[in-house]
Amino acid sequence: MKNIRYLPKSMQQRMVFFKLKPLNANVMENWTSNYLGVGNLHPTILVIPEVKLVANMHGNEVVGRELLLRLAKYLCDKYKEGDGLVNWLIQHTRIHLLPSMNPDGYEQNGLSGRNNANDVDLNRNFPDSDQLAFQSEMDRNSRLEILEWLREIPFVLSANIHGGALVANYPFDGSIDGDTKPSPSPDDATFHLNYRAHLKLWPERLLSKE
Repeated sequence: MKNIRYLPKSMQQRMVFFKLKPLNANVMENWTSNYLGVGNLHPTILVIPEVKLVANMHGNEVVGRELLLRLAKYLCDKYKEGDGLVNWLIQHTRIHLLPSMNPDGYEQNGLSGRNNANDVDLNRNFPDSDQLAFQSEMDRNSRLEILEWLREIPFVLSANIHGGALVANYPFDGSIDGDTKPSPSPDDATFHLNYRAHLKLWPERLLSKE
C-alpha cells in the first residue's frame, strides 16, 4: 500500500492504539486509500465517541492530506511522551483519519487532479438532501465503500477538509426545493457551537471575506 510509506516508524510501532485499514475508494489499481484508527481500539469497549476526519476528496487540494498525516504522527508522538490531553483523547475516543479519499487525483495533481481517475468529482457523487442522482455510475463501488464505512461506524462528529476558500460549511449543502437559502440540519446548533470553539483557537478566520 503506497500510502504506508508516509507513515513514520513511531506510528507503526504503537499498534496498541493505532490501526491501518484499507478503504478501496480509488479507481487506479496501484493505489489504495487507507484510513487510520487512533484511540482506544480495545474490542470490548463498545460505547465510545467515534470521530471522523477526511481530506483530499479533491486530489489537488493537498493541505488537508498533510494535516491529517501530521495529526496522526502528533497523536502518536505525544501519547508516547505522556501528554495529558492526547492521552485523554486516546483513552476516551476513537479518531478515524482518512488523509486521502482521492489518491488518484493526488497522483495526477494539477487542475485534472480535482477529479479521480474516472474524471468524477467525488464531492458531487453522493446522495444529496434533495436527490438520489449521482454524477457517474462508473464510481458506484467507490461510493459504496465510503457509505459502508459510514454505516459500519456510528460517528458522532465528522469533518471534511478542503483547500482554497477559507470558510466553514454546515449541513445541508442544498435545500429540498432547490432554492439558494440556508438549509440547517437537526444538529445545526452543535455545528455552530463547535465552530465557535474552533474560532477561539484560530481567530484569524474572522478576517476571511469569503
